[in-house]
Amino acid sequence: MAPSDLREVASNKVDDTGAKKLRAFVFQPHLQGSSVSVDAKGARIFVVDPDNGTLSLVTRKAMKVVKRVDVCKQPEQVLVAPSGGVFVSCRGDGRVLALDDQLNITKTTTLGNEPFGLALTPNGKTLMVTTSSDAMLHALDSASLETTWSQRLPKHPRGVAVSPDGRKAVVAHVLGISGRTVKRDWRYSRAWLFSHIQED
Repeated sequence: MAPSDLREVASNKVDDTGAKKLRAFVFQPHLQGSSVSVDAKGARIFVVDPDNGTLSLVTRKAMKVVKRVDVCKQPEQVLVAPSGGVFVSCRGDGRVLALDDQLNITKTTTLGNEPFGLALTPNGKTLMVTTSSDAMLHALDSASLETTWSQRLPKHPRGVAVSPDGRKAVVAHVLGISGRTVKRDWRYSRAWLFSHIQED
């Protein structure tokens, strides 16, 4: 494993001086999508713009937009696969897109009602997608974008993340909008653990 594939974070253990020890972990950004996503080397940053329907590529070296493409109506999340390909959820027109590393759309599929959250399993073979209006979690073959299974969820699912061992997915739900939510009082939000995933 290359050193660039490792990141260090503080653990709960402390050394003799009382300082927190660092532990290494494999950086796997594809386990969770977002409106901003980075590749595994941290060299390319992808940003979706729901208002303008675009996907932008920023390189860490230049720290500026080097490419911007129109993708769909209201893109919600982007995710970079270990292979370098990119996935985008299109909440506004009910699609999920696969793009190559040059941001050309290579595959598209219509999925549920308002595709939102994206996550890949560690081996990159299964793309997890939440659809927010019909409250579903879908597992798609990442190569073909064909649905392999779907599962009903509690209301208003949003983001999804897959555990590093590929056995679980955590789905975030928005249960209401209020001033307290904006102030980050998460009593109005919750996470739901889904255990159906089995890594190949």
